[in-house]
Amino acid sequence: MEHLFPALTPREAFSGPVVVLVPHPDDEVIGCGAMLAWHASAGHRVVVVHATDGAGGDPEGKFGDIQALRRAEAARALEILGIREWRELGLPDGALDQVEDLEGILAGLLGKLSPRTLYTLSPLDNHKDHRVLARAAARAAVRTCPPGTDCLVMGINNMGLPNTLVDVTDLMERKERALRAFESQLAYIDFATKVVWRDKAATVNIEDPAVKACEAFMRLPVSRLPEFLEKAEALEGVLYPR
Repeated sequence: MEHLFPALTPREAFSGPVVVLVPHPDDEVIGCGAMLAWHASAGHRVVVVHATDGAGGDPEGKFGDIQALRRAEAARALEILGIREWRELGLPDGALDQVEDLEGILAGLLGKLSPRTLYTLSPLDNHKDHRVLARAAARAAVRTCPPGTDCLVMGINNMGLPNTLVDVTDLMERKERALRAFESQLAYIDFATKVVWRDKAATVNIEDPAVKACEAFMRLPVSRLPEFLEKAEALEGVLYPR
């Protein structure tokens, strides 16, 4: 039996155009903010898509117009990362499982954007919206993306099942600044500090002392997504029996 440590993959292995499909403003920065900064600096077209407006992000009513506030926070965070192109689908926060033909909506979007690198979420993430979007995005990608499309699956509320690490040591200062743009969410939990430490912890088996932080992904060709989805759905029943 061999070791299964995730491979340390050079950034240059990933090309544009880049599409990021996430449910809420801030998910993209948590999962791949440093890599998005790199893609932007490399001149790749990057389009971030927020499926919802994040209306559920103020459960105690601490703020006024939470949708407008989260939109402004997202714009500020993406500006820090050098991203100028992002879209909001306006779907209901916390209820993506009730959206009719979510897969079709995402397939139409991917068909127009034709990504070479697709960042999306793990179908085993803990948040319901994350799992729903992950599964719809994977099925949409199979329908519309070319066979050579790189799919980078990222965990938000957990580490996911990474098989690829990317050294982002030099980009962590920008990622942390972008994370701290989400002041309304930090009022509930300081995820910015936790995410920085998570990315540092991802280097636990990397011997090079110069590598101090990594973003972690499950890297799959789009052709392997159906098999991955099938196994993930079976594993969910084992991990979280009802």
